[in-house]
Amino acid sequence: WPDGRLARMEVAFDISELEETHRRLEEAKNMQELLNDLLVHDVRGYASTARAYLEMAADEASEEKKASSTATAVDQILKIDKLVDSVAKMARAHSSDEASVRPTDVASVLDEAVEDANPGGKVRVIRGYTADKAFVPLGEFGKDIFLNLLTNAVKYGEGRPISVEVAESELRGKPAWAISVTDMGKGIPPEKRKIIFSRFTRLDSISKLKGMGLGLVLAKALTESYGGELRIESRVPDAHSQGTRFSVVLPMSQPP
Repeated sequence: WPDGRLARMEVAFDISELEETHRRLEEAKNMQELLNDLLVHDVRGYASTARAYLEMAADEASEEKKASSTATAVDQILKIDKLVDSVAKMARAHSSDEASVRPTDVASVLDEAVEDANPGGKVRVIRGYTADKAFVPLGEFGKDIFLNLLTNAVKYGEGRPISVEVAESELRGKPAWAISVTDMGKGIPPEKRKIIFSRFTRLDSISKLKGMGLGLVLAKALTESYGGELRIESRVPDAHSQGTRFSVVLPMSQPP
């Protein structure tokens, strides 16, 4: 002060917003690494395989072998198409705004996903849910979450029945709905579950994660973009070899 007295001024800063901004930047960086890894490494791999088989087809004398090599090349090209579609969905979901999310009757979404994942009803699907009961916040890619989980269950469930259930749950201390897809396949060992749910922080972890199937990566990314969590557990406690249960836990919404 002018009279010579000393004064102390304390200024308090709320760093919560800075921390939240830093967290979002880290998530964006990690997502970018994942998308780049998927596009650069996987697309290159599929393209190289397709090229090799097309070259083989050109050199084959037998029409049967030529057709077989061409079919394999086409299959690789279709994988590229599917990969690019998945990556685009992850990127769009990650950057989507809240305006595109709306309360949705999960039963209607599940019905569509079941039909798409199990054409012709080759695998019995037990539906443990009813319409107009459970509403959750979902956007344009909501069905993709359950479609990927159901496709995975059909693929690895060894032809046994699959259960789809909706039950009340809790998410970060608030009421939520848990939508579960349960198969009776060989299951997933605990050490591989940790890989599925690890954060996308290192490319070597991402490569291991992709080994479990891109569908699970997409389902996890989409679930989190809608404010939910993707959980995994054994169908039978302490017996992972008797099937797996994936649960999409999303906040409860009021009917529109």
